Amino acid sequence: MVTVAHNSGGPKADIIVPRGVHGGVGFLACTAEEYADAIADTLDNTFPVHEMVQRARMHAAKFSDEAFEEGFMQALLPALQVVVSGV
Repeated sequence: MVTVAHNSGGPKADIIVPRGVHGGVGFLACTAEEYADAIADTLDNTFPVHEMVQRARMHAAKFSDEAFEEGFMQALLPALQVVVSGV
C-alpha cells in the first residue's frame, strides 16, 4: 500500500518522506488535484510502487517499540546518572 497523507503535521514533519528524498515513501497532498495526481501516480504501470512500499517499510522501523525504547533510554540515562552519583 502506498500512503497518501495530508501535507501537514506529523506526516509532513517526519512520517512521509517526499519523493525527492531517498526516492520517497509516500505522497503528501493538500488539494484535490494533488490527491488525484498522487493516486494517478500509484496506478501508473510505470511508477515503481513496489520500491516505494519497500522504502516505506524500512522507514517505518524508526517508529517501532524498539526504536522508542532505545531513544527513551538514551534521553533518560543522563538524568539517572545524576541521581545515582548524587550530583
